[in-house]
Amino acid sequence: MATAYIETTIPSLYTGRPAQRLVEAARQNLTRIWWYQHRSEFDLYCSQTVLDECSEGDAEMAGIRLDLLEGVPLLDLTDDVVSIAQMLLNKQIIPVKAADDAIHIAVASVHRIDYLVTWNC
Repeated sequence: MATAYIETTIPSLYTGRPAQRLVEAARQNLTRIWWYQHRSEFDLYCSQTVLDECSEGDAEMAGIRLDLLEGVPLLDLTDDVVSIAQMLLNKQIIPVKAADDAIHIAVASVHRIDYLVTWNC
């Protein structure tokens, strides 16, 4: 079965309060459709970085995001992950303000995950 790394935007949009902006509402809807209809086609993974990001903000919403990810295996944040993430930042491929996104890319790459599921464009 194909593997998929679930980045923070997925549980955030899936569990989020109804969006006011059309584009974000569409992303919420598509995320929910994917989660219901297609997630079973993949072995899902995330990382501690995803859990840390999902824990931020409103405590009630954080709990809902974390509940959605319950049972999703965590991939290790190895030295290789840190090195690749740092290289992405140093070469300005990923901006410093998005350092966690560099971690997500590095985790998925190092662990040879087939798909990185994200709304970060």
